Amino acid sequence: MQRGLGIDRFGFAPRKMERAIIYIGGSYPQISNIVALRSAGLAVVLVDQNQNCPGSNYATETHGLSALNVEGLVTLTLELKKRYQILFAYGVADFCYYAIEQIHRTLGYPYLYVNYDNFTQKSETKKIFRKANIPHPRQIASANSLKKLLAEVENNQYSGSSVLKIDGLNNSAGVFYLRETTKTAVKHQLENSGYENGPAFIEEHVQDYDRLVNIDGFLVDGVYVPVTTTSRILAEDDKRRNLVMIQPALNLTESQIETLVKYSVNFSAAASYYWGPISIDFLHKSDGSFCAIEASPHFHAISSTIKLIGLSPLEYLARELLSRDTVETKRIRATTCFHPRRPGHIACHQLFHDGESPIDINDLLEKWLMQEYIFDGCSLDRPDSTGGWFVGLAWQHINGVTDAQHLQKMFNREIAKRRSKI
Repeated sequence: MQRGLGIDRFGFAPRKMERAIIYIGGSYPQISNIVALRSAGLAVVLVDQNQNCPGSNYATETHGLSALNVEGLVTLTLELKKRYQILFAYGVADFCYYAIEQIHRTLGYPYLYVNYDNFTQKSETKKIFRKANIPHPRQIASANSLKKLLAEVENNQYSGSSVLKIDGLNNSAGVFYLRETTKTAVKHQLENSGYENGPAFIEEHVQDYDRLVNIDGFLVDGVYVPVTTTSRILAEDDKRRNLVMIQPALNLTESQIETLVKYSVNFSAAASYYWGPISIDFLHKSDGSFCAIEASPHFHAISSTIKLIGLSPLEYLARELLSRDTVETKRIRATTCFHPRRPGHIACHQLFHDGESPIDINDLLEKWLMQEYIFDGCSLDRPDSTGGWFVGLAWQHINGVTDAQHLQKMFNREIAKRRSKI
């Protein structure tokens, strides 16, 4: 006999409703994840400020709402509860989780996490790193107002390079590199960012690192399951700009992967995070050690991950919940390992140019597809927070970093030709 989702565990009656996930963000890279969830028999209620976003063609239904419209999303959730048995909400970026926290509170299931400040607020994330004994950059100053932060900078008497981080600004938009830590430099960056008050801090700029890596995984009833690692190629002139994300990460030893898993487990425990996706970014230092800088409650480069392992880790989370609904559904095991379907690595190229207007590269991507330089791609025309334009994505099978660097050089040469004709 089947029973409603967790009738004993959660205390609500059985429902004959279609099970659904609220999915915030419907850009091109999310299509494979949406398709995987639909193929698993789940409804996907897509939310994007663009009603006609690429993912809308694959979702069960789409609603044109901004991820920052928390009140609107809560109202939508209440309406959806009348038609669906909603399992959870998922967002593609940190800024989605202000709304997801309220959506989860509205759903009221005990397994859902509701304290996303530990991820979305940079100062809270730093506290968790400290509590979990995970290596992270040394803090120089911290305050809730410009005046107090400048006073701490003056008292600390540290003048070297540093990183200024502001709570409430999404990802790289709230991160500023300072060549010198002076009151003038800090004041300039804060005023230009529109900062008025709220948590902000300055940490030492770690410079003896070779690259940025991260590890993706998820928690099931407090058990951490690693999914994949990612290494990145950053722009030389702006470390906030990711040019290439490579899965699995290049040149990581088994011992180093075990260390990343240990840090992820420790962070999750310190944050009381027992269920859901998690990704932690690390600086991989020259001596082989790691220094944590960010944590997120979602998967990075999810499209690459699905192409790499052949399934969606989000589908696994949903399947684990469905296993509580019937004994016939196989439950996830803590020992689950995700292995690539083919040798080598997948590189996801984020294609930028620094001109004043976008450049259409759709024909270039089609040419690369025909020549089998890449196996998937899409053109974009988005201004980038670091300046310039984000004009496309391309996925490539590679054997090493040289393959990825070669494609970036090909792209830059082509963009140079096109800019000269504008």
